[in-house]
Amino acid sequence: MPLNTSPLRDITQEDIDTYNRDGAVCLRKVLHQDWIDMLLPIARDVIVDKKDVGLLPTIPGRYMARCIPEYRKMVFEGPIAEAAQQGDAIEGNPVLLR
Repeated sequence: MPLNTSPLRDITQEDIDTYNRDGAVCLRKVLHQDWIDMLLPIARDVIVDKKDVGLLPTIPGRYMARCIPEYRKMVFEGPIAEAAQQGDAIEGNPVLLR
């Protein structure tokens, strides 16, 4: 199955309420498993093995999208931004992918 570009499920009112209450929400089942499989080795390298990818402490995702092709693909072609926009839960707040 190809990598999905739209969320696999709609963002619910419960998701929005959680975000508004807590400032963050875990959106499960938005990415196809193929995204997870592609990104997991990168996450292990960076988080577990402490691979130096030159992360900027203030905006780490910006640099990762420039130097890690798989992460760039997820940021620019993946469903995360659309999922956030669907719920209109981020009015006035930045979306941070961590």
